[in-house]
Amino acid sequence: MPGVTAADLGELAVRVVESVSPNPWFVLMVEGHAAEVASGLQEEISALVVPIGPPARRVSVASSREFARVARDHALGVLIVTTSPAFTPTEWANVDVNRSQFQRDGATVLVLEEDAAEQLENTAPNLASWIGGSIWRLVGVRALSAAETEQRLVVLRQRAGLSDDEVVRRSESGRLPPDPEFAEWLTLLGRGDLLVGRS
Repeated sequence: MPGVTAADLGELAVRVVESVSPNPWFVLMVEGHAAEVASGLQEEISALVVPIGPPARRVSVASSREFARVARDHALGVLIVTTSPAFTPTEWANVDVNRSQFQRDGATVLVLEEDAAEQLENTAPNLASWIGGSIWRLVGVRALSAAETEQRLVVLRQRAGLSDDEVVRRSESGRLPPDPEFAEWLTLLGRGDLLVGRS
């Protein structure tokens, strides 16, 4: 995508928090691990805005309809959005046609892997134009090591009171809530395939 600026999470967090234009949008392009990056960005932004404002929210969406509902329900504060593999070019085209449904008072940050960012540019040209020059590529980050992955999984297990196997079983049977933490959990387990079709 043209006009891409390199930044680390701290730099982007400051830019997002300091944005003063109405309904600002940002795209952060990442090379995999979008859920983990979104979690890190949420922490960085929340550290900057709390206690003076609402903490950043992080969501994973599988359809344009789900995205529109989230945008409506969370009109204030920073909204960090990742997309599941089910978010196809058709969904981006739907977002493009119905852009007014995605107007918010707070900033919206799309954390997208490169193929999803290309889909946005190719199938949602009006949205891409709306985003304009606020397209960033993450630098200074690496994939989690095995020890770091296990450390993060321990936190998720303790928070939810569930085992890895139980999370996988619930996802397979359609009983897993569409929370970003569960999307991150499945990704860390190497079961991103279970995110397809979740909503």
